[in-house]
Amino acid sequence: MALTQTQVVALYTEFDAVSNVDDWLTLAAERLTASAWGNVYNQAVAYLAMHLMLEGGLGTGATGAVGPGAGAAGVVTAEKVGDVSKSYGAASTDASSIGDADLMSTKFGRLYISLRESRAAAAPMLIQPSAS
Repeated sequence: MALTQTQVVALYTEFDAVSNVDDWLTLAAERLTASAWGNVYNQAVAYLAMHLMLEGGLGTGATGAVGPGAGAAGVVTAEKVGDVSKSYGAASTDASSIGDADLMSTKFGRLYISLRESRAAAAPMLIQPSAS
């Protein structure tokens, strides 16, 4: 059963002002294959949709974003106490591809990657006989 706007907003209130969450869920679902995700397909769709919404500037407070204007990310590289000032280094992404680097920019993208990696660990592997 696919997640609905009502369910997503109930779980993640930062999207309660977004009127077209269902459209974002549909967009994300079109990028994924249910058979590849198995029983976590709906969760993957939701994480990807929420990532895309944050990337699109939607959601109040953008609590999961680590991009410009969306909260601090990375380690503190400078700090000043008088007249308060802080500088942050780039967030460590450790991403395996350009797409993963984009996904690493929000908490929902990182949850998507984590979920994908948990599925990959359970996937069967082809082991070829060694050449003798």
